[in-house]
Amino acid sequence: MAPKGKGKKDAGAGDDAGPGKLKPAQQLKLRHILCEKQSKSQQALERLQAGEAFDKVAAELSEDKARSGGALGWMTRNGMIGAFQEQAFDIQPSTVGKPIYKEIKSKFGYHIVMVEDRK
Repeated sequence: MAPKGKGKKDAGAGDDAGPGKLKPAQQLKLRHILCEKQSKSQQALERLQAGEAFDKVAAELSEDKARSGGALGWMTRNGMIGAFQEQAFDIQPSTVGKPIYKEIKSKFGYHIVMVEDRK
């Protein structure tokens, strides 16, 4: 499993679920960076770990249509592919300035995913 970002969760996000637990959700507001090759994904991870903002790294390195800061918008639980969906719902909400993210491999390549909000 890829390392997670150093960011903290947003104030109030998931507070009633207790520390480390996420409230059940049916939708996620997502951002991602998609890289076809693992080497480019590693470059993006290194930049995030160095403290660069998620949206800036996404705009420069993502290889999909969500280049405008990697914004995917709201996605429903059944609207994502298998492994991507399973892992995305386990990510704590965070901000682009201090993202908490996870690397997910799919048939499309290597996704670095962060969650902005849950509902």
